[in-house]
Amino acid sequence: AAYAEVRREAVAASAAATPRLLELLDSPGFRAHLATCCSRSGVASWPAERLLEDVREHVYASELVHNFDGSGHSGVTLEIAMHNATEYFPTSWEMLRLGYLGDPNDATYGHPASPADAAEEGVFRFPPFRGVHDLPATYEEAASRLQYVALNALRVDAGNPAFGHVAAVFSGSFWQDAVAASPIDTGVYSFCCNETYMKTPGSLKVPCSAFGALVCSEGRIAPGVFGAIDHAILNNQLFWGSWNRLGKWFEMSHGDVIGNVTLSESMTFLESNILGNVLYEERGIKLLVGAFVPLFGTPRGTLLREYAASHGIAL
Repeated sequence: AAYAEVRREAVAASAAATPRLLELLDSPGFRAHLATCCSRSGVASWPAERLLEDVREHVYASELVHNFDGSGHSGVTLEIAMHNATEYFPTSWEMLRLGYLGDPNDATYGHPASPADAAEEGVFRFPPFRGVHDLPATYEEAASRLQYVALNALRVDAGNPAFGHVAAVFSGSFWQDAVAASPIDTGVYSFCCNETYMKTPGSLKVPCSAFGALVCSEGRIAPGVFGAIDHAILNNQLFWGSWNRLGKWFEMSHGDVIGNVTLSESMTFLESNILGNVLYEERGIKLLVGAFVPLFGTPRGTLLREYAASHGIAL
């Protein structure tokens, strides 16, 4: 039901955004950037419609990445992934109800101490949980939410390292009927742009100055879906202001020289969440990527290899 509502809204929003996105791609400033970064490919001379189609294809072809085995909302560790008996890769809410994160009614995981519930209801149209502190009252409620995913449009080989040294690359087949892509990280949006959440007593506070290029007044948070993604692409560009996200995408895919990606730039992804469960038997995880320096030759590196082998996942 949540995905169906998101899709209905996305179709209209995408169509409305297309003319402005084409205008941006056809602007003298953007074409000058393409001529500088990507002269050998000839993309600067492409019609705006071809540029836009290339951007759409780039979005749908980029990896769907979820980092874990670290701190933060993910919660999943290699030990849990290895020994948990479920047939799916658990979400943070499922982890909570399974007891892996302590008391399933712990207020620190609920609203407003955590921004997750506010984003999932407000952005992705999920119905409210019925438990205390706006937490799931049952496992069925917990299992009805989403898996957080970063779209690897910048081709970073470590996913989103803020949440751990292991990245699960999910199957691109989820795009067909399960992926809803927010233009920016919904946690960043909640902390820095969502006035309702920010003014709620007890809401989590973070230093938004760390996201210096973020311009909340320019973008809209509505997520896109397969076939209706133009507004999410446009708003990613608008939210990040002077950082020119579209220009960076072309630089990384068509550039004469592939440039470096800073940690700050790696956080400007489209949050392309899977509104459903990732099943092992359906090859929901197609690849695991371990960060070499912190894992190679360590017990955790060995555990990662055992996890990959036990589930038949390429590493």
